[in-house]
Amino acid sequence: QQHGSTEGIKLVNNPLPYSAYHEDQSAGIKATLTAVFIMLPFCFIPANYVAFLVKERVSKSKHVQVVSGVKLSAYWLSNFCWDLTSFTVSSTLAIIVFLMFG
Repeated sequence: QQHGSTEGIKLVNNPLPYSAYHEDQSAGIKATLTAVFIMLPFCFIPANYVAFLVKERVSKSKHVQVVSGVKLSAYWLSNFCWDLTSFTVSSTLAIIVFLMFG
């Protein structure tokens, strides 16, 4: 090829527009994937609460606290308050994200 040559290939792509059927099918797939990707992270929120209970069962921290004189009602009330606070924070953050992206 010589320098300054004007030969070349030009490609133009003009795809056909989608039909109404394909538009509906595409919208359905997008809606399904959006629902899955929104719901998937919410599975980890309750898992966080269960993980604490399993960890407590293994380490016997409740038993140590009861032996030390902590009332069971105080233990479970503090556990509930912590779970409620963490759930409120994560729910508020999720609502803020939903509001940001419409």
